Amino acid sequence: MFVTSDRKRLAEPDADLATPNSDARWRVIVGAVPLPLTITRRDDDTIVYVNQHWCALAGLSAEQASGRKIQEFYVDPAERVRLKAALGDRGSVSGFETQLKYGDRVVWAQLSCARFTYDGQPCVLAIVQDRTEVKKAERLLLEAKEAAESADRMKSEFLASMSHELRTPLNAILGFSDLISQEALGAVGNERYVEYARDIHESGAILLQLINDILDVARIGAGRMALSEDAFDLGDTIQRARHMVEHLAADRRLDLAVEAPPQPLRMLGDERRVMQILLNLLSNAIKFTSPGGRVAVGCRVEPGGEIAVSVADNGIGIKPEDVARALEPFVQLDASLSRQQGGSGLGLSIVHSLAEMHGGRVAIDSAPGRGTTVRVVFPAARLCRTEAGAEQSVVAIE
Repeated sequence: MFVTSDRKRLAEPDADLATPNSDARWRVIVGAVPLPLTITRRDDDTIVYVNQHWCALAGLSAEQASGRKIQEFYVDPAERVRLKAALGDRGSVSGFETQLKYGDRVVWAQLSCARFTYDGQPCVLAIVQDRTEVKKAERLLLEAKEAAESADRMKSEFLASMSHELRTPLNAILGFSDLISQEALGAVGNERYVEYARDIHESGAILLQLINDILDVARIGAGRMALSEDAFDLGDTIQRARHMVEHLAADRRLDLAVEAPPQPLRMLGDERRVMQILLNLLSNAIKFTSPGGRVAVGCRVEPGGEIAVSVADNGIGIKPEDVARALEPFVQLDASLSRQQGGSGLGLSIVHSLAEMHGGRVAIDSAPGRGTTVRVVFPAARLCRTEAGAEQSVVAIE
């Protein structure tokens, strides 16, 4: 073991370790280092010592390495110049990545180097960590990631471009089936055909909504969805959304409540997309609330000026560990229940994406058997102020 005075000198960049027996001690120490190691003279970069691990890495014996210039082993000699400059400034360098060549083999290496005096000469000690396999793994991971992203972009672009082709025939099916079910051009002659036409219209409407959801996800993923922003009355939008789903609530015998602000609450955003957020949240709440339950929708201005839109129900609820997954596309938390109620598992994912496009966020508070409250919070910058500059007063949602 070194005495205290030796340790002090070792901490200095140019400490002289050429005391009696120090050379022998250093050979024992560096020979025991379980990594490739070299010692080179600082004035001319000549190798004066290598350990057995370096010999194994380089495919050379210690005799073959002795007297050679260390820069011979650098793929890019400029890297050696950069390393020497760093050593000159700081005295030691760690984590220096470069490529070294040993015969026909190129090795990605991470070097840790320090200046010191060895056998009476200013030298540099370098420890080499072979990171070739790590670099190969990183490259393979990057290539796989890029391939996956490319495939995902191609999928999204394909689906987004299919909007017109998918919707056109469906709109024709919906239009003609509606004409038949309404007997707009005269009596069909058989009541069962009228019922079939209504079934076709209802099924077509469900399919069109599913296609619209998939295309929205694809457009968002492909970066093709843009907001058309303007000022609008959020309370009025909520009332219209309620009107559009009240027949669904009535079919399930649900109490559908609106807690709207007493005065107009105007916000800046894409009203059509905010309406889509509301309809998705209301449809989910109605779908997963048992008959006789309650669904409430409303909005308020938070103390900091943010706009919060809430849809609350006392339905089946969500397990705490599933809340984050509920915002992922194509996730159906209860497959058996989803098959009964229908749906693609895209509703909350679309809500999340549209909220983020507005600079907002989505928060879910839920528990099994207690129900679910989903809050979409828009930034304060989207609140349209009154002429006096005060925030609109609204009814808070409990």
